[in-house]
Amino acid sequence: ENGSPAAPRTAADGPDVQAADTDPVAALEKLGAVIKRDDSQIISVEGGDDGRLAELVFSLQGEVIKVTFNGSQITDAGLVHLTGLTDLQTLDLTLCTNVTDAGLVHLQGRTTLEYLNLNGTGVTDAGLAHLAGLTKLQSISLPKQITDAGIAELQKALPNCTIEK
Repeated sequence: ENGSPAAPRTAADGPDVQAADTDPVAALEKLGAVIKRDDSQIISVEGGDDGRLAELVFSLQGEVIKVTFNGSQITDAGLVHLTGLTDLQTLDLTLCTNVTDAGLVHLQGRTTLEYLNLNGTGVTDAGLAHLAGLTKLQSISLPKQITDAGIAELQKALPNCTIEK
């Protein structure tokens, strides 16, 4: 209705674009993210949740090649936002306990991904099938619940990848 106030925006709606010169890095830092940047445009984001990941993707799509959500509240649903990070090379989800097999479907087709850390996640052997097509993957660290059979199957799919548990 015309007299109703607009629904409040959330990070899931995408960033609130206020001005052309808004600094998305500063906005993420205000949300509590620790951001590291060097001359080669590497941005590392530490900590966060699904909303923060959405904000990062919408605001810095072409610049991000490394994301570290070590110990964050990222969930399977939040990983869908990674599809916007077209140059992503490194993804560290260490101790992201809300990430499970279902979330790994969002990593399919990540042709630039070289390093992946899943230590401390809820990923099992079943989820490893989603990683089989990541042919540029050079190194992956898996959670302790992955079996030797699961590792062997992944190694067959990714013969040039170093797999650690």
